[in-house]
Amino acid sequence: MAHDVEVMNRALAERYRVSREIGKGGMATVYLAHDLRHDRAVALKVLAPDVAETVGTERFLREITLTARLDHPHILPLLDSGRIRAAELAPAMADGSTRELLYYVMPHVEGESLRQRLQREKQLPLDDAVRIAREVADALSHAHSRGIVHRDIKPENILLADGHARVADFGIARALSAAGSGSLTATGLVIGTAAYMSPEQASGEHDIDARSDVYSLGCVVFEMLTGQTPHTGATREAIFARKLVDAIPSVRVVRDTVPVPVEQAVTKALARLPADRFASPMEFANALSRGSAADAPAVAVDAGSPRTRRFVTLALSAVVVAALVVGDVGGMRTRFMPRARAPIESLAVLPLENLSGDPDQDYFAAGMHEALIVELGKLSGLRRVSARPSVLRYRNIDRPLRQVADELGVGALITGTVLRAGNEVRITAHLIDPATENRVWSESYEREVRDVLGLQREIVADIARQVQLRLSPDERAGLARTPRRVNPEAYEAYLKGTFHLNSFTAEGYEKAMSLFRQAIAADPAEPLGYAGLAQGYLLTEAVTGVPSPDANARAKAAAIKAVQLDEELAEAHIALAFVEASEWNYAACLRSSLRALQLNPNLADAHINYAQYLSIFGAPDSAIAEFERGIELDPLTPLNIAWLGGFYWEIGRLDEAIAEARRAMELQPDFPVALFVLGLAYADKGQFAEAIAVAERNAAMYPNRNFSWALARTYAVAGRTADARKILARLATDTAGDAKHPWFIAGAYAALGEYETAIEWLEKAYNARSFFMANLRRDRAAGVDLRPLRRYPRYQVLMRRVNLPD
Repeated sequence: MAHDVEVMNRALAERYRVSREIGKGGMATVYLAHDLRHDRAVALKVLAPDVAETVGTERFLREITLTARLDHPHILPLLDSGRIRAAELAPAMADGSTRELLYYVMPHVEGESLRQRLQREKQLPLDDAVRIAREVADALSHAHSRGIVHRDIKPENILLADGHARVADFGIARALSAAGSGSLTATGLVIGTAAYMSPEQASGEHDIDARSDVYSLGCVVFEMLTGQTPHTGATREAIFARKLVDAIPSVRVVRDTVPVPVEQAVTKALARLPADRFASPMEFANALSRGSAADAPAVAVDAGSPRTRRFVTLALSAVVVAALVVGDVGGMRTRFMPRARAPIESLAVLPLENLSGDPDQDYFAAGMHEALIVELGKLSGLRRVSARPSVLRYRNIDRPLRQVADELGVGALITGTVLRAGNEVRITAHLIDPATENRVWSESYEREVRDVLGLQREIVADIARQVQLRLSPDERAGLARTPRRVNPEAYEAYLKGTFHLNSFTAEGYEKAMSLFRQAIAADPAEPLGYAGLAQGYLLTEAVTGVPSPDANARAKAAAIKAVQLDEELAEAHIALAFVEASEWNYAACLRSSLRALQLNPNLADAHINYAQYLSIFGAPDSAIAEFERGIELDPLTPLNIAWLGGFYWEIGRLDEAIAEARRAMELQPDFPVALFVLGLAYADKGQFAEAIAVAERNAAMYPNRNFSWALARTYAVAGRTADARKILARLATDTAGDAKHPWFIAGAYAALGEYETAIEWLEKAYNARSFFMANLRRDRAAGVDLRPLRRYPRYQVLMRRVNLPD
């Protein structure tokens, strides 16, 4: 064996460094190698000399090239292939052969094969077996759609890594089957493995199609559930005979806890005749998923086409008899679980798992997650749908679901997965009862990306039925209405943009804005791109630290365009309300704010936006109620809580301001806005030591942002005027690296008693079109005590210029 490794290294020295042999079978020897060009570990498979000779070099290289085009998250890709000529093999390998060898290369997967796991555990949990089967089925369906049948599905060719399955060795079977009749008579080898081979493949038939792989996958599922293959025998011929003669064995004879519908799905997959099996691997996987989610297996569930309707009855402990209804929804089946449940008025959609294994696809899962939250939030029967920032805290956190539901204050949880493969997407959704942490409903949905809005709407409709919502006629009509199709390129760019925008970093902001522009360029009629662009422009002031009149104008144009294209986008109306406030058109701001609330009463941002309007023009109690409603919908976003604390400071309720600031910092220690509010409240209470400590900490932790001026204001209020002026002098220089927001610098000068200078900076804020200028009517706002400035005529002029009453 060491001699073979030496020979391989000599022959492939320019591309690979071979370490050791890691496996050997009748057709190939597998070596662990290092790809020198790309600096990665690979599995290098060398066909046995007899096999290589029978296949033929040109045919092998030609056929395996087709498999190299397979690109799917559950398929182990083909990286390279080639030949090793006889001259490169001298001296001869260990077997004395000097014949030409053929090889192909795949990634080396850190993990284990399904075979290794079965050897360790023998029988797998039902959920694990169904998940693995579904992922393998997904890989096979991708290959079948491109005319490639695997022909050798078995546990050895299913690799498990990072919690997901990847199917290997698509190349060998296709190349070998193209070389002959499905058997290599010269070597006595047969393509495939006897225990998993379909009857037609074992009989040597040439026209093998996708249903042969369905049979092999059925054998694998049988083994995962029972610990043994369906048919056994001392020889290959004995196994073949049993496949053709014996009855299909029962899964439940070996393991009676397996639900009846699961057993029936396996039995159908193992049917002797291809015509009696599932037509595709995904039909098989869907039947397994439906069967595994059933509460109490009792009677048969139709395992046929997804468009078949069947009603079956289940008896539940002689107390209740309910129907398991399987209905057609857009090509998938929606199941109503046989359990009497009280209506659910609040729920949270936990972050959806990205099954692709590709971190670059995280944006797609994040986009689907946010879309489900938004669409569910539009249903008036739900009192609360937790906002995305709150539920994001539970990504990759191992915490009991009961505890998650309690922390979010909801009656049910939605969990699920997303798999994007090319132009197709599949979402699996589960409804979880937090009290028992059991699934009470589960379904999978598959669509092309261009139909993703319809997919989202169908999921929401099914969830509404499961939680027994009373939908208004308008809501029912809206869910039934066929949505527009999206341009996949534009939608992908929008999702990526939203993903980066939610990072709230300068780098993420730049990426997001570029992607939103790409979305619009790809499809100028897609409103989501404009809505994202409007939101991005509105963040300019927060990201850069200074207002930008150009950003406001651009945000308005984008928001108006989004509303023109889709009047029902609540987010577009929020953006428009924000811009209208910056333009000091308060009547239009109110109309847009109320329209957003009407479109999505469970959208936390809509309530926070309306609260900010009411803080200027409404009674304080009304503003507080809206802040609290937004926080109820999104209880784990520290910014909203800090804003409520800031409003308490503005109206002089200092102890409550301190309490809210501390609550925000429980969620995110040293959250800068909360520190700012805390410092304001301490200073106004005369607790100057605490106020200075907080302000100094904030300025030190977030240099070159909007907190040097906050420290200057705190020094001024505490009587350290020299220190305050030193900071302000630095901010006034052109070389100062800090963000110089004129509104907040005005506040520091006002605290120093330099009121004329403070008004000069307010005039700069006006010229920059800062949205803070709408606060001039108030006593205190956003860290600025405005009361001593009102007696100045220049201040009165500013108020009139921003359309505020005297």
